[in-house]
Amino acid sequence: MTSTRPKQDPAKGGRKASQFPDSASVATANVASDTLDASLLQSMMESLKNDIFGKIDASAANLHSEILSVRQELKSSVEPCSRGTRSDDVRSGASCY
Repeated sequence: MTSTRPKQDPAKGGRKASQFPDSASVATANVASDTLDASLLQSMMESLKNDIFGKIDASAANLHSEILSVRQELKSSVEPCSRGTRSDDVRSGASCY
């Protein structure tokens, strides 16, 4: 089994130096990074929001168009029934329920 611990250099007399920077420099970097991250996240969220609203608007327009199309189809199939059908209309495929 291979160990994942850092190797020690016996000539230097101790453990390998930490690969992480000291906490003070990390804290300073985090403040600047957090400010950039917050503004980046805010602009990304705004972009996503606009994309979602655009898709909702497009879907609503498509749905409205589909509803109008179905309404027109229903009107054109119901009107002959409301006027009454002749026997030759029924033979040609027109049906009223």
